[in-house]
Amino acid sequence: AARYVCRGKCGDFWPDCDSWCRTAGGYPKGGQCVPPLDQYCCCIEWLLR
Repeated sequence: AARYVCRGKCGDFWPDCDSWCRTAGGYPKGGQCVPPLDQYCCCIEWLLR
């Protein structure tokens, strides 16, 4: 299972980040957290083990 959490100021605007980040395709709305899009990244995915 995975959970999206906020990074930076995203948490100030979206306290329920786990639900906000999810899209129909399971992609984080905050942007992809890898270069070259990491500067736009808001939400990151934590893998729960």
